[in-house]
Amino acid sequence: MPATKVDAGLKALQVGTKLGATAIMKTITLDDLLSRIDERKRLLGLADTAATTEALRNKGGSRTPEKRELVRRAELRARQAGRDPIISY
Repeated sequence: MPATKVDAGLKALQVGTKLGATAIMKTITLDDLLSRIDERKRLLGLADTAATTEALRNKGGSRTPEKRELVRRAELRARQAGRDPIISY
């Protein structure tokens, strides 16, 4: 599994990939990483739209009662603080 380390000061990622007995380290910028992610989304046909996000959202069908209560309380706290709660099912 690749190991990832974020260098916050340089806003760069060091991505290490193990190939047999040899480890290769390559430094990439955050902009490069985000560009690669955008390209991958394009190739997979994913779009950053509200409809796509909603379709990919976990609907919580197998959520435990404890998690449902936690989500309910988080929504209540957000409303009490005058903020819009994050949509969760």
